[in-house]
Amino acid sequence: MKTMNVYDLKKKIDQKDHYILLDVREEWEREICALPHSISMPMSVFDPNALTSYCTMTPTTPIILYCHHGVRSMHALYMLEEFGFTNLYNLEGGIHQWAQNIDVKMAIYG
Repeated sequence: MKTMNVYDLKKKIDQKDHYILLDVREEWEREICALPHSISMPMSVFDPNALTSYCTMTPTTPIILYCHHGVRSMHALYMLEEFGFTNLYNLEGGIHQWAQNIDVKMAIYG
């Protein structure tokens, strides 16, 4: 299992690396805050088969998953592994960690 910290994600964003940033939080959470250019697929409707309809990807496309604190995104990561995706990362501490360490102006909730 691979994890990524918020500092490494910030570097990827700044360098404009190729990856998919997948937010598995619910829509009401995204209304509070979200990472730029992330794709939303809430856990309540999470479907690895449907993910390919959201964007062009292969099983080796880098996918960075995040949620509020990293628990739901870890679950989604395991689901994607079962579907053959291999280049997966879970954002340690989720968007909450991002707001505390990278974007201190971002809203924090719950």
